[in-house]
Amino acid sequence: MRRSPRPVGSDNNSGSTTDVPDIFSDNATDESSDSVSEPDSDDSLEDLSDNNSILDDEEEWELPVAYFLQEAECLNISQLQQKCYSPRTQAKLDETQDYWDWFCREGNYDPAKHFHWLSNSKETVCFFKAFFSWQCSRRRNKKGGRTPGIQYKSSLETFWKWWHLVYKAEVGHGLSKDLIVKILDVLAIVAQEKDLHSGRRPKATMYIEDVAEFARVLLLTMEMTFQFGWLRIQLLLFCQLAAITGSHPGALLNLHYWDLELTLIRHPDGGRPRLFIYLTPRFTKTFLGEKEENTFPIPEIIFDLTLVLSPHVFLLGMLFRIQAFKNISKDGLVLDCPKNLYNLGVLDGLGEQPLRLKDEILDHFVFCQGMRESDGLRIALEERLMEGALQYQMKQGGEITGFEQVTKLYGLRYGTAKAFNDSHELSADVMNELQNMMLQHLEDTSCVNNIPRVRTLQTRVCERKQFQDKMKQAFKTAEQDFEQSFSDYQNQKKVKKELPAPAQQALDCVVKSEEEYRGAVWRHLWAQHVSQNEWQRQHNHLVRENLERYKNKQPVIDCERQLAGKFLNDEVKGALE
Repeated sequence: MRRSPRPVGSDNNSGSTTDVPDIFSDNATDESSDSVSEPDSDDSLEDLSDNNSILDDEEEWELPVAYFLQEAECLNISQLQQKCYSPRTQAKLDETQDYWDWFCREGNYDPAKHFHWLSNSKETVCFFKAFFSWQCSRRRNKKGGRTPGIQYKSSLETFWKWWHLVYKAEVGHGLSKDLIVKILDVLAIVAQEKDLHSGRRPKATMYIEDVAEFARVLLLTMEMTFQFGWLRIQLLLFCQLAAITGSHPGALLNLHYWDLELTLIRHPDGGRPRLFIYLTPRFTKTFLGEKEENTFPIPEIIFDLTLVLSPHVFLLGMLFRIQAFKNISKDGLVLDCPKNLYNLGVLDGLGEQPLRLKDEILDHFVFCQGMRESDGLRIALEERLMEGALQYQMKQGGEITGFEQVTKLYGLRYGTAKAFNDSHELSADVMNELQNMMLQHLEDTSCVNNIPRVRTLQTRVCERKQFQDKMKQAFKTAEQDFEQSFSDYQNQKKVKKELPAPAQQALDCVVKSEEEYRGAVWRHLWAQHVSQNEWQRQHNHLVRENLERYKNKQPVIDCERQLAGKFLNDEVKGALE
C-alpha cells in the first residue's frame, strides 16, 4: 500500500505533523477526543441518544413515507433509459437496419411490411439469397465511399446474426428453426459463389518487440507527417500505454489528466528516487454495470538506451509542453523543465513525493486533437482524439514499418493478453483471475465478488448469532425491570388511597411539577446535545477541508522549497523540536 502524505489539522505550511483524530469519515456521528464533554444523562437521555442523531448540513427531519410516495407519482417514465443494448451494439443494429432498408427500397419493397412477409417458403429463401449476395457484392458504403466488402464467410455469418436481431426487435419473435436451417445453407452457397475465405479473419497481434520497432520507425521516418509534433508523440504514448496495460482503446482515449498521478518514490538502496506513473483508465463497457477500476503503477525505465518503450519520456514531454505541473511561487524555481524535476528528492521521513497537476487541466483529455485556426495550430485539450483518426495513423505507420498485417488498435490488447497467457504457461506468476481482472474480462466476477461474499456471509452469521443472544438477554432484563416497577406502582397506589384528600391533591401537584421539571431538563439537554453536535460537525468539516488543502498544496510547496534550496539543517530541527 502506498504511503499517503503526512496529515495535519490546520493549514500550516511549516511541515510539522499533528495527530489527527478519527474524524475524516463521512459519518457525522464520529466523536473526537477534544469535543465538549456531555452532561450526566438519565433515562430520558437514553431515548435522546437512541432516537436522535447528528444531522448533516443539508438534512432536515425525517420525512414520512407518504411524502416519498407522492413524490414518486410525479416520476416521468419516459426519462428512464429504455435501452436493450449498449450504444455500440445499437449502432451496429442500426447499420444493419439501414442495409435492409436500402435493399428493400431498391427492390420496390416496403422494409417494415417485408419483415412480416417472410415465411418458410421458396420465395423467402430466394429473397435471402439475393439479399446476402447483394451484401457481399457491395463496394460502396452508405456515404458513397469505397469499402472492401465482405471477404470472409465468418463475416457473412456475423452479418446474418445481426440481421436476425433486427428482425426479432421488429417482429417480436425469431424465424422458425426450419427457415434458419435453410438460411444457413444459403450462406454456404453464397460464400462459395463469392469465393469468400473460410475460417475467421486473422487478428493482427502486436508484441512488445513490434511496439519498439513501430516507435523507432515512427520517430525516424519522414514518410509520415503530422500537423505538429504533439500528434506524433501522443500516438507513441498511446501505443506504449496500451501495450503495458492491455486496456481497451476506448478506455485510453477517454483518459483525463485526473486519471494520472505522478510520484517520486524513494529508492530502497538510496540514490535518485524513481518516478512512477499511476494510471487509472476508466472502463468503457459500462452498459451492464460499472466494473472495478484498475490502477497500473508504471515504473521508470532506465536500462533501455533508446527509451522507445518508456512512456515517461513522452508523457513528461507533453506535460512540460503545456506547463501542467502546479506551482505557487511567482519568482522562484518551479517544476517547469526536466532539470528541475530530476533535482527533486524525497524529504526525510517520507517515502514519496507527489507531483501535483494544475486544477484547470484535470478535466481535459490526455489524447487530444490538433485544431487549425486563423492564427495557427492549437492543441485542443478539451477535444478527445477520435478513434478513427488514431486507427488511420496506426495503419499508415504499420505500412511504413513493414508489418505484414494491418496494424489495429486492438492488436496491442491482443499482444498483452498473449503475454499473460505465455506467462501463465511458463510459471504461476500470472493467474487466470489476475489476467481477467487486468483485461476487464467478465470471468473475474467469480474472483472479485464471490470469494469475498462467502467470507462476508460467514461473518454475518456470527454477528447475527451474537446479536440474537444480546437481544434475549436484554428482553429478560426488561421483563424483570417491568415486574419490579409494576409492583412498586401497585404499592404506591395503595399508599396514596390511604392518604386524606388534601394530601392526595398536594401529591398530584408534586407529580405534575416533577413532570414539568423533567420536560424542562430534557429540552435543555436536547439543546445542549444539538449544540455539541453542530460544533463537532463544523470542527470535522474544517479539519477535512484543511487536510484536502494540505494534500493539494503541501507537495507543491515541498518541491519548490527543494528547488530553492530551502532545507532545515540539524541545528534548526533540534531547536524546533
